[in-house]
Amino acid sequence: MHLNLGLVAIIITLLIIVGAVVTRRCVEFMIAGSMVAAIFLYGKGFLAGWSQSLQDMLAENVWVMLVCLLFGGLISLLTDSKGSFGFSKYISKVCNTERKTLLTTFIMGILIFVDDYLNVLSIGTCMKKISDKQKLPRETLAYLLDSTGAPVCVLLPFSTWAVFYASLFYEQDSVKALGVTSAMGAYLKAIPFLFYPIITLVIVFLFVMGWMPKIGPMKKAY
Repeated sequence: MHLNLGLVAIIITLLIIVGAVVTRRCVEFMIAGSMVAAIFLYGKGFLAGWSQSLQDMLAENVWVMLVCLLFGGLISLLTDSKGSFGFSKYISKVCNTERKTLLTTFIMGILIFVDDYLNVLSIGTCMKKISDKQKLPRETLAYLLDSTGAPVCVLLPFSTWAVFYASLFYEQDSVKALGVTSAMGAYLKAIPFLFYPIITLVIVFLFVMGWMPKIGPMKKAY
């Protein structure tokens, strides 16, 4: 019987998402999901196949770990040297209301678009005390950081995300069939179809302006 691996991948992904949301155990479900996928791919030799796939992925994405370490070190230096304190002190004069604090965080999330890790780490460090001063729930700051960091980097072709995904797109024969002549050209053609980041940024703006009602856990946090 022919097994549709695409359908299996979708089912496993949905189970990971649902399980992680319900139990709040993201890492455990991701590991379990990858092992289940390995069983479908490699059969009885799934453990060896899973281990080899893990090693290959780590080797190919070692730059991600280096970027995280370097950005983390940079933010730690800024924090220990009180560099972020001076910036926060200046910004706090503007952020004298809840809406101004939220809007400032949103705007900063758009301006710092080079990398989503740098975005989250730097803005989080600068805006944490200001948000606390305005008695905003930490969940709000986390939501703004998470929902502006990656979406902005994806939509602008001047970020680490754009460079990485442009090379992936250009390797596909179906993309080359569209007549694109460069990796960045392939990425630019894909931007109008990136519906998730566009819709996410619109929702964040509506939330910041107070036009989006607070529901569920966010309402409880407030």
